[in-house]
Amino acid sequence: MKNRILFVPILMLLAVFGRAAAPETILPPTTFAVVSVPDMNAARAAWSRTPMVRMWNDKEMAAFAGKLENAFREKVLAEVEEKANFKFSEYWNLAQGQATMGLTLIPGEQKPGMYLLVDAGKKSKGLAEKIGKLRETLVENEVPHKRHRIRGTDAISITPPNDEFDGMSVYIGQAGSLFIVTNHEQLHEQIVALHQGAGGKSLAKVPGFAARHRAQFKNALAYGWLDFAVVVEKGLEAAETFEDPDAEPAFGEPTVDGVITALGLKGLRSISFSAHQDKDGELIDLFVDVPEASRRGLLALFAPDAEAAGPPSFVDANVTSFARFRRNGQAAWKVFTGMLAEITPAAPMALGALDGFAQQNDPNFSFKEQIIDTLGDDFIMMGMAQPNRGNDLANLISSSTLFMFKSRKPAVTLGALQTIIKLAVPVPAESREFLGRTIHSYDISGEGGDTGLHLSIAGGYLILSSSAKAIEDHLRGPGKDAQPLAKSAVLEKAAAKVGGMKGAFAYENQQHMLGPIFKMLKNNPNLIEQTLDNLPIGPGQEIDPDTGLPVAPNFSDWLDFKLLPDFAKIKKYLHVTVSGVEVNEAGIRFRTFAPTPPALK
Repeated sequence: MKNRILFVPILMLLAVFGRAAAPETILPPTTFAVVSVPDMNAARAAWSRTPMVRMWNDKEMAAFAGKLENAFREKVLAEVEEKANFKFSEYWNLAQGQATMGLTLIPGEQKPGMYLLVDAGKKSKGLAEKIGKLRETLVENEVPHKRHRIRGTDAISITPPNDEFDGMSVYIGQAGSLFIVTNHEQLHEQIVALHQGAGGKSLAKVPGFAARHRAQFKNALAYGWLDFAVVVEKGLEAAETFEDPDAEPAFGEPTVDGVITALGLKGLRSISFSAHQDKDGELIDLFVDVPEASRRGLLALFAPDAEAAGPPSFVDANVTSFARFRRNGQAAWKVFTGMLAEITPAAPMALGALDGFAQQNDPNFSFKEQIIDTLGDDFIMMGMAQPNRGNDLANLISSSTLFMFKSRKPAVTLGALQTIIKLAVPVPAESREFLGRTIHSYDISGEGGDTGLHLSIAGGYLILSSSAKAIEDHLRGPGKDAQPLAKSAVLEKAAAKVGGMKGAFAYENQQHMLGPIFKMLKNNPNLIEQTLDNLPIGPGQEIDPDTGLPVAPNFSDWLDFKLLPDFAKIKKYLHVTVSGVEVNEAGIRFRTFAPTPPALK
């Protein structure tokens, strides 16, 4: 039992530093996945400057935040630390400089090598003391372990008891100020050698990684890189071990290699991300390294056309969210059906069967002619502001989002879609006129009210929503004093940070989105518990002996919503976020930017 308990602090130690990543000059060149925080002190400082953290630390949030933090310390952290004889904060504070976690290939080994590197900087002496105490604890508790001398550095290896981790050993050591944890002695020695400048080629010299480092990782607070070609290769090798080499594949049966090829994943070279912060705000940058010449399948399907994707004039600044995707409908459908046909020849037949089923209700129905051939190249999603959402959780989370599809023949598209809906929804639509337009409503739940499925057409768009009120608000048009979102000064400036508004673009207003939710929870602090009281009984759930009903967890011990301040006192921390997509010959780039709220500058 002592052995088992002792291994907990080792795993906790790994988890503490597992968020970080290391300098590329000391990483093996066979690394295929890495996550990095180049400077932990800089990252901690940047984190403390983010608006959400500043809001959490605001004195107005002290009562609510303090109760949640105390509950976590007393009910979770204290118990773990007591059982494991492990202080989370002591190890967390040792991370001073660069830190790394990654996966690498080891010659002659099937399983990947795993490493964790943390630079303790000026606290290297404290790190040495921690490792020394670990050795003493291993001896005192008679835990089997070995001591190693690796290129002039000390290391210990521990194998978890009872083969709980498939016999994997953990190697723990220190080289200068660098804390090193690996799962293989050969890997441990390689990293120490690279750290000493005697290890030869490192990840920094690998062309694919080096290119992304130059283009994306400089000055990043954190970054990550995945060599997707290795993932595909190892995935195919693993699939082969489960296949019978003598078996003849059945007609139409997909193969792993065929699926990966059809999806276009063989053309995907790498995926990388980075996080940045400056005086203007925070930026998340994701790059999909898939050259245009090898872009097919899913990667071709979701690559938008270079058309304007900013908010149209009918979108006012009061929306909670807005997203627009420009893609030729017929071209996208051709890519999609070609991909399915490549996976299995049976796919086109399955799609063709839809016509047969639908023609039982409409003999003239043709999915391709009435839906696909009528699609335009504009797809919009818009969250409508709903200041009064009622006082129950259903209203709190119910969607007030509009989905809009540009159509060359909106009435034809609508009619064909209604034919398809009849196959799944037994009740007929209720149609009513509203401001010269017709709204068709399907009561899918059978409970009536605003929720369900609602459809209409306006301005050349087919409009769908689960909220009839949202469609009505859109058909009314912007109010007299409403300002178009397109003319928002903050929108144009923020959009420049994500490559502009072409192809695909998204916007979210945090105040409009979270304000009503915040106010509802404060005015109805028992809302979540009351809702959970009505849920079906789950495994291990406590039952009230008097009523026989399930007892909901007492969330107020953690989340006491009545302690929330008035929303007006903290809304200054909430602003907007924008996202954009840029497609070029080299790949597809996704960026999300959160500008610093004006009140915090």
